[in-house]
Amino acid sequence: MWPRGVGLSPKKLTKILNSCIGYYEAMKFRPGLVVPPSLQSGGTNERKVTWLELFFDLIFVVAVGQAALFLYGSYGWVGFGQFVVILVAIWWAWIGQTFYLTRFDSDDMVHKVLTVTQMFAVAALALNVQGAMGAQAGGFALAYVAIRAILVFEYVRAHRAMPETQALTGVYIAGFSLAALIWLASVWQPSPGRFWLWGTAIVIDFVTPFLAGGANFKAPPRIHHLPERFGLFTIVVLGESIIAVVLGLQSVKLDSHDWLVAILGWIIAFGAWWSYFEGIRGAEARAIVDRSSGRSFRVWMYSHLPLVLGIVGMAIGVKSAIKLDATQAFKGDSGVIFLLCSFVSMITMTVIYRTVPTGTCTQAVIRFVRAHQVVALMPLVGLPLAKALPAWILVLWVALLWITQVMLGLREETAGNKAEKEPGASFDIEDFAESRRDKGAS
Repeated sequence: MWPRGVGLSPKKLTKILNSCIGYYEAMKFRPGLVVPPSLQSGGTNERKVTWLELFFDLIFVVAVGQAALFLYGSYGWVGFGQFVVILVAIWWAWIGQTFYLTRFDSDDMVHKVLTVTQMFAVAALALNVQGAMGAQAGGFALAYVAIRAILVFEYVRAHRAMPETQALTGVYIAGFSLAALIWLASVWQPSPGRFWLWGTAIVIDFVTPFLAGGANFKAPPRIHHLPERFGLFTIVVLGESIIAVVLGLQSVKLDSHDWLVAILGWIIAFGAWWSYFEGIRGAEARAIVDRSSGRSFRVWMYSHLPLVLGIVGMAIGVKSAIKLDATQAFKGDSGVIFLLCSFVSMITMTVIYRTVPTGTCTQAVIRFVRAHQVVALMPLVGLPLAKALPAWILVLWVALLWITQVMLGLREETAGNKAEKEPGASFDIEDFAESRRDKGAS
């Protein structure tokens, strides 16, 4: 018997369902509304970031901001470890959708609806960040499961539409589904067992692309599109450095110390931006044409994780320093964490630089890599005094090191410009990719 007070009778509900089914069937015959995904043609022709992808990135501005806020509230070893877990989940959620779109052309209405739905799930993830290690851990896990379930569904669509990619999509579907199920099981698991399940699922997610092996070459990432996407995410993270300075200046007396630390924070943000985009050219095109370039590509991709962790860690250190008096040192181990985050950011950029195809690096430029590495080690010099020196001095030290990185970059850029004028010095990524394919074929 249908309960009283419910506005929809079985007859009305059946009519609505039939209308929905009829609407979906009609959509299938309308061009552009329901179109199976297709493999992106080739690996070298350029593909621009779409407006939908940029719209998708907006929700991650919120998610990264919530993660940064979490770190600010617990800027110690335990808090930083928890922050790593949270940001890894956010970063991998972004990675999943980004890699899918760089391989498969999917722009029908189904994909748009799935993308917007995934954005709602990311918003739910961000909403649960502050309590992710406590009372809201279940909500955080469920939101992540929803994000990954939508991604798996998109890979299922690609799996059915393109038999030639099933060796790749099959591995991704199996690995990502297993990891999502473990996340789901963690909802009913109390701490600390819940977090062991999270760690296991994250490892499975990270290992899955490696298990695909040679199948990755059948659907290689776009050499222009993917680096551009990573560059955009790096901009999102660098934006947290600016937000941290602005928020740090709120509710303080705005004396000369506060302005000094704020200016130093801006210098650090600019130094990191210049070093990534102008110095190491972290967002330049990269091709996967053989196992060697594939290994370099994976190093480049996974190096972005410690990079973003370090950048956010530096930003929160600056924000904390603004709130302190001119004579106060960082509280607890915060100064040590700030210096280590600075070290990680700088040394990771040298690793990313090493992944650039050999042909793009003239001998004149390579000579300066060791100098960058030496400067990257310099934050460690301040570790013995991190708890004794005033916080602003540590911020000044890091800002000077970033200025040094920029100066070294300008010097090598001048040397590189001179080298490019030499015969045979020009380099093109498409030509490089084609030559490596020809070499592999022979």
